[in-house]
Amino acid sequence: ADTSAINMAVIAPLASTTQYEIPSRVNCAVALQLGASNIPGAGRGIFVLQSVTQGALLFEVPNVLYSVTTKECIETTCDNCFAHKSSHGKTDPRPDLAFDACEACKVAYYCSDVCKTAAWDAYHQFECPNIATIISTDPEGVGKAHPRSEDIRTIVRILSLKDAGKI
Repeated sequence: ADTSAINMAVIAPLASTTQYEIPSRVNCAVALQLGASNIPGAGRGIFVLQSVTQGALLFEVPNVLYSVTTKECIETTCDNCFAHKSSHGKTDPRPDLAFDACEACKVAYYCSDVCKTAAWDAYHQFECPNIATIISTDPEGVGKAHPRSEDIRTIVRILSLKDAGKI
């Protein structure tokens, strides 16, 4: 038996038989299932239904228009690769997984310089000045239009990418 294999279906079994459909735009490399988790407070999740080796591709979503992390997870999730670490666990095997904020806007967090550069090249260079401008008008983040809100970040990201001719 391959001892490096991890069977996520055993680690985090579904709490109920409620099934959710995986969107057709998702290219699954292994058998996956969406459903509610047994982990308290974890909500729904993606569950692997077969053994996989650490680091194996599970799925990909081609041509993603945009994505943003929720404000509750913004400091514990990479804005580029979505590596995440919280009290519920982590999605990345690196023992030293840590997140650094963008030095300019302090809203986007990255797990590595590689992710920071990839995000900058793909989208962050267009949104960062706009986010920084919004923050400068409300540095304490007490207003409703703060970029840590996923609604505001979504709007800023889409409009910034549109202005840059990326969408």
